[in-house]
Amino acid sequence: MSKHVLMALTSPVEGQEEEYNTWYNEVHLPEILAVQGIVSCRRFKTKIVNVPGGATWQYIAIYEVETEDLGATLSELGKATTAPIAALDQSVSAMMVAKQIFSMSE
Repeated sequence: MSKHVLMALTSPVEGQEEEYNTWYNEVHLPEILAVQGIVSCRRFKTKIVNVPGGATWQYIAIYEVETEDLGATLSELGKATTAPIAALDQSVSAMMVAKQIFSMSE
C-alpha cells in the first residue's frame, strides 16, 4: 500500500475564524475521513510562513493517505466533500500531495 500525505493550506476570511474552524472540524473533516484510504488528519495553526511570493496561510491540515490508486482516492474525496463555506478564503487556498519515499522513527 503506497503512503502519501495531502496538505491543505488555508485561511479563513477575516473576522470569520470561529465559523471556519467549526465548519472545518465538525463538517469538513468527517467528510474527508469517511473516504476509503484517508487514514488520519492533523490540523495546525501556522506560526511562521516563509513562501516567497506565496500566500501566508493561517492553517495547515495534513492528511495521511494509504492507497494503491491515488487518483481514485482523490476523485472519491472530491465527490464526498460538500462545497466550502464562505468563511474559507478560497483565494489563498492551496493543496499539495506527496508520496512517501522514506520513513524513520525513533
